[in-house]
Amino acid sequence: MGCSFVPRNDLASRFDSLVDELSRSGSACIVVDQGKPRAVLLDVGTYHAMMDTLESIESGGSADVDIKAIRALLKQKPNA
Repeated sequence: MGCSFVPRNDLASRFDSLVDELSRSGSACIVVDQGKPRAVLLDVGTYHAMMDTLESIESGGSADVDIKAIRALLKQKPNA
């Protein structure tokens, strides 16, 4: 799972290409504003996998998705 950081100022001009990239790669983009993460854009497959994992954990089942990989993705910091 890859990740890229997108400055908030660039989001509007790059939105179409970001959506295409996310759909192809299954990765995520973290939107940053003044060097701080503000939002995450995910492809829908990754989103559903995360939600399925959370539901499985909540119901006491086992998770099929690599939780460590998801946690690492969400903890990445932008290069300020």
